[in-house]
Amino acid sequence: MAIKGLIFDKDGTLFDFQSSWGPWFYDLLKELTEGQGERLFRSAELCKFNLSSKTFFPNSPFVSGSTDELISVIRPFTNKYPGEELSSFILKKSLTVKQLPVTNLVYLFQILKDKGFKMGLATNDYVTPAIIQLKTSNIAQMFEFIAGCDSGFGSKPEAGQLFAFAKKLNLLPEEVIMIGDSKVDMIAGKLAGMKTVAVLTGVALETDLEQFADAVLKNISELPLFLAK
Repeated sequence: MAIKGLIFDKDGTLFDFQSSWGPWFYDLLKELTEGQGERLFRSAELCKFNLSSKTFFPNSPFVSGSTDELISVIRPFTNKYPGEELSSFILKKSLTVKQLPVTNLVYLFQILKDKGFKMGLATNDYVTPAIIQLKTSNIAQMFEFIAGCDSGFGSKPEAGQLFAFAKKLNLLPEEVIMIGDSKVDMIAGKLAGMKTVAVLTGVALETDLEQFADAVLKNISELPLFLAK
């Protein structure tokens, strides 16, 4: 059956994960723990984050979990933002991250749009910063569906976001490819009955992804050639 829809993950797929989020997360932990040694190191340990290199380990909840899951890990180590204030602070802080695109996104998505593909975004980030980041990169208008962990469809590895995309665009699951950089993305795609393509611009290694993906690409710039085949 012909492929008609493409649904993308965001971080690690459209934007290089470590370069975009590593320095930002380092500053976040320092601010929340007020730079206090034991709290800083313990929070980084539980978040599976390397303070020295400012990079995430593959099993970090920031890599594969939702923003809400990450907040539950961080909360015990900060006294600055009680209750819902912490969620609001992290959301506001996330609007300042400097996303580094993995390729010329405007050029790539124009090619995909010209070929007639319907496109969506499914991220475990909050939807507001996701939309802002897409607008900043001048590609928000290319997506006919954008969902975050707070959009009411759940978060990956659940398949709710993917089912919602297919339903909105009147697509069968087998007409859609899920494109992402993590095992969580691939599992969600399989649960939705979609084809899955992994890219290596996140934290996971090819050996971690190939058992869950139908194909593994270096990055999304290889998509047009892959789809043509």
